[in-house]
Amino acid sequence: MTNLDMAMAGLKGCSLGAAGDPGGVEKKDTSLKEAAVELECLFIEYLLKEMRATIPKSGLLSGGKAEDMYTSMMDHHLARELAMKGGIGISSLLMNELDRQAQCTGGKSQKMHEIAKVSGPFAD
Repeated sequence: MTNLDMAMAGLKGCSLGAAGDPGGVEKKDTSLKEAAVELECLFIEYLLKEMRATIPKSGLLSGGKAEDMYTSMMDHHLARELAMKGGIGISSLLMNELDRQAQCTGGKSQKMHEIAKVSGPFAD
């Protein structure tokens, strides 16, 4: 299972809970926030990978597969750190939109579950 699959599974299973469920709301809201941060981490990692691909490689000091593996791990770590410290704002935008949708629907758990479902190429 790839990181993207795990993030999508996290978004699918998240909801803000019913209005009368004070303990479950905070727990589910936290898991939704974690899924949004993971999604932002994946986006940043992909962005770093594509930016690095635009830099021409000189044959003189190429590290081969080892260098590729190291830069991949470094990009992953850098993306995770950036996302955990606020990132570029994707996770907060996603959370704000989901909160707005929850308020429009009266905070019903079923509606939030429908909103969090992923459609398109990542659907089951």
